[in-house]
Amino acid sequence: MNVKYSLNENYLTGHPDDYQALVHPSGSIDREGLVNRILKKGTSLTRTDILAVLNACEETVADAACDGTQTQATVIIENRPARILAMIPALTPAKYNLKLVTQHSGGKLLKTPKETVFQKILTVA
Repeated sequence: MNVKYSLNENYLTGHPDDYQALVHPSGSIDREGLVNRILKKGTSLTRTDILAVLNACEETVADAACDGTQTQATVIIENRPARILAMIPALTPAKYNLKLVTQHSGGKLLKTPKETVFQKILTVA
């Protein structure tokens, strides 16, 4: 498997010769793709078992979000200065506040995270 990446200065260490690798995604994967990859690797689980676990995980995270618990994006698909694309678990119908916490600003990595709370409410119907 080939991974496309670039090396960028690592501003967290303070050393001018330190770099960090930034992976450049080549595509995305959906639930069915995840199930197929798990099955391809070999497992005693069935497709139904895997789907049940994925569904239970998503439902549990969605329930936690509804009772005020923060839900964190677990898969970052793209993270660029002008665009962030992330996959979050399915949410139950409700209204949600969106908060983005990042350490990237103006093409540089910040020493401390920057938090942005969006004014618009996300409504899941």
